[in-house]
Amino acid sequence: MRSLYNVKESYTGNGSVSSYTFDFKIESLDHLSIIVADATGVETQRLRGDDVTFLSSVTFDSVNGGGTVNLQANLPNNYKIIILLANDEPTQPYEFSNKSSFSLKTIERALDFILSPVQRLTYLMSKALKVSELEDDTFDTKLPPLSTQAGKPLVVNATGDGFELGPDLTGPGGIGLPSGGDTGAALVKNSATDGDASWDDFVITGFSARFNVAWSSAGLRDTLEKILQITYLGPLIASFTGSSNSLREKGDVVAAITLSVNVTKRSNDIARIRFLQGVTLIQDDNPPANVGSGITTAPYATPFSDNITFTVEVTDEATGGGPTMVTSNVSYSFVYVYYHGAAAPGQTPAQVGTMTKSVINSTATLNRTFTTSNGDVYYFAYPSAYGALTSILDENGFETFSSWTRTTQNITGLNGVPQSYYIYESNNPVVAGSTNFTFKR
Repeated sequence: MRSLYNVKESYTGNGSVSSYTFDFKIESLDHLSIIVADATGVETQRLRGDDVTFLSSVTFDSVNGGGTVNLQANLPNNYKIIILLANDEPTQPYEFSNKSSFSLKTIERALDFILSPVQRLTYLMSKALKVSELEDDTFDTKLPPLSTQAGKPLVVNATGDGFELGPDLTGPGGIGLPSGGDTGAALVKNSATDGDASWDDFVITGFSARFNVAWSSAGLRDTLEKILQITYLGPLIASFTGSSNSLREKGDVVAAITLSVNVTKRSNDIARIRFLQGVTLIQDDNPPANVGSGITTAPYATPFSDNITFTVEVTDEATGGGPTMVTSNVSYSFVYVYYHGAAAPGQTPAQVGTMTKSVINSTATLNRTFTTSNGDVYYFAYPSAYGALTSILDENGFETFSSWTRTTQNITGLNGVPQSYYIYESNNPVVAGSTNFTFKR
């Protein structure tokens, strides 16, 4: 019995299944069609149920319907398998004449066999092109002869009541284009008439009033380039940075950084980007993933705690004036810090070394704010190698230099090495409050 119209089963593989079932009824293996497509949708197999290369076996129930297709190997992940009823033999193999007796089961099987090709034909027709029901019944769906008309498209005729073949699209000039024309030629309309076009090589020779010289060009592109006077420009490095602060305290260990270069492409595509530390190559992008303008990064995972310089080299392609290599550097510097703060008189160098740090390079002028409690004095310290102060101005601009005492003592910082510091201590205790001073060398 065929009470359901079911002629197709479809499955997607996951790499671990090799058996797939179907519910429709077949009476022989060649009534089964199997199609397999890969993960991109490209067909890789099309076979019948009696195949012994791709299939290991097929089981089915010819009376009640249904069965199982067993593959030689698991269906790969995202592959698709389609199992189809494919009884393409509109025959009637059952014989009832001259029989003294026959059963209702035999009659039902005969009818099922006849219906099988009908269901197959219905499925195939559902996949075929069809004229819309909105079309008038007088529309002629008969196609014109096609075997000798290669390159001509099928179109609806001018009266809209049938099909005809259009113009040849594979002529010597390409799809719909006239023949002729050299490399670099441009298509030009000769008149307003449809299709009236031809190729123009735009080879121009004569005296140029603009440039005041005898002038010739090799084609349209050459003509435009000479008019525009295009000049070559090499690549440009917009910025080159590291991923963390490049000025740090002596003894501060940098575990890793990411170098980042922002490149501007000008005349030619970028062909190569190299990152180096000294003469040691960190990363060589040849070619880089982004050959136009944009950002390229490189990780550097070697810890460092002393002055170090990184270099990037950017090279464009070797055409039209190239190649040109441009470079840029980024340096990490490690310095002994400045200290400032307020505390009771007579602080030791170690105690001064716990006050507020300023990680900066040597500077001739520095302004700092101090917050005090009753009885505190001010402290200001920096490496003695920078030289002595010449002025200390309060927030009102008055000179206070004579009210401070300088000593030279060692302070041990992060790197564990004692460093000579000038320590300036104000002479007079103050009340609680906040003020700032400008220190000048």
